[in-house]
Amino acid sequence: MRNQEAVRYDSAQGGADFILQILNNKQIIIEVGMGDKDKKQIINSIKKIKSDYNLVFSNSELKIDQDLQIVFIPLDYYFLM
Repeated sequence: MRNQEAVRYDSAQGGADFILQILNNKQIIIEVGMGDKDKKQIINSIKKIKSDYNLVFSNSELKIDQDLQIVFIPLDYYFLM
């Protein structure tokens, strides 16, 4: 069986922007937005998808929510990619 990567999105209202699947077994939920984003959309997607990691790119400071495994990353870092 061939390993593959996939980028999907949570089409449900209030879901995260992207779900990145790596090598058929790791899933990363990603939310990107201007202004300060909270973790509400990530939490909505976590309820449906077993994720390994979660990322929020916004105007917030760099911080980690260890309970929900969410890393908040400033948009400046996102634009460097």
